[in-house]
Amino acid sequence: MIKRTIRFLILAGIGYLSCFLALFFSAELSEGIRNGVALCIDLVIPSTFLFLILSQLLLDTSFSFAMARPFSLLAGLFRIPKPAVRIFLLSLIGGYPVGATLLAQEAKRRTICEKTASRMLCFCTNCSPSFLITGIGTIIFGNTSIGVLIWICETISCVCLAFASRFFIKSESGFSTGMRTSLPFSRVLIQSVHRSITAMASICAFVLLFSAISPILLSFFEQVGFSQSFCAAICGMIEVSNGCRLIDEHLFRDPLAAAALFSSFGGICVLVQIAAVLKGTNISIWPLLWSRLFHCGMSICLLKLLAPLFFSGSEEVFSRSLTEAASIASSPTAFIVLIFLAIMLLFFTEKPATMKLSKKKTRKSLS
Repeated sequence: MIKRTIRFLILAGIGYLSCFLALFFSAELSEGIRNGVALCIDLVIPSTFLFLILSQLLLDTSFSFAMARPFSLLAGLFRIPKPAVRIFLLSLIGGYPVGATLLAQEAKRRTICEKTASRMLCFCTNCSPSFLITGIGTIIFGNTSIGVLIWICETISCVCLAFASRFFIKSESGFSTGMRTSLPFSRVLIQSVHRSITAMASICAFVLLFSAISPILLSFFEQVGFSQSFCAAICGMIEVSNGCRLIDEHLFRDPLAAAALFSSFGGICVLVQIAAVLKGTNISIWPLLWSRLFHCGMSICLLKLLAPLFFSGSEEVFSRSLTEAASIASSPTAFIVLIFLAIMLLFFTEKPATMKLSKKKTRKSLS
């Protein structure tokens, strides 16, 4: 009884504190939400939505098996089933949180062992090449080659992590295809779009949430006395898009290393999304948390080694500001795409069970 009372008081205190902070920091919250909406329109949706649909479509058809066949040697190298290689390839293409979504779907279908899925989650959680090339390379640095270089470094890091994990994390190599049923292409396309819209809405919601919280945390750390670089680093570790946006303000001594750190870690926002995706399965997220240390460190080291081979000076690397590029990226087309996404979400969302029950009652009353 005492524990329940204490728990109730703690929850009530957190609730009142949240309401107080929302009222007291309303200006910061509004600014953060506006920044989050701009990030969703300029970066997140253009670089993620189509790849979500493509990855879902490839997974539910035979195209993914054909794509993975030339890379079947990776199954023995990583000690994973051969059909699971396609999940690794699609995670490299789709980015966050495509790998976790595909692993959760296969685990719910009972086609892959959940221990194997937990280990694969370590190297199937990657930043998409479209976000790195377009969002970071073109928009932030004004140089597409930078995004390509960061993606190469993170891909090599994932391959090394996949090989190293076979010696430290126990898993099983079984993969069953008995429960998979073939569906018409039209139905597969509709399901892929529906799942992608749901995933895209969830991603944008988390981006807006953490974008609203970031200004409050930044103002708190600044009042405590921390430097602007530390505050920007905290912001990037919370949400990758906001952290990369602050790179252009020259708050980091090494902007390339900061971009590699934020994109390889993914941020707490991505980890929360992955935890939500894995709900309903026995896939453990703890190996992923430990693997981020290896992934981030190796990505930065590879970037330090390869960057001098591609770029001679800092002027070439940091040639264009984010504000100029953002004005180019912001266009009526992006706004139309956002409106189209909202309309598709309304059409493809399943009707709630209460509506179905009400329809049954009306039919019975008429009969």
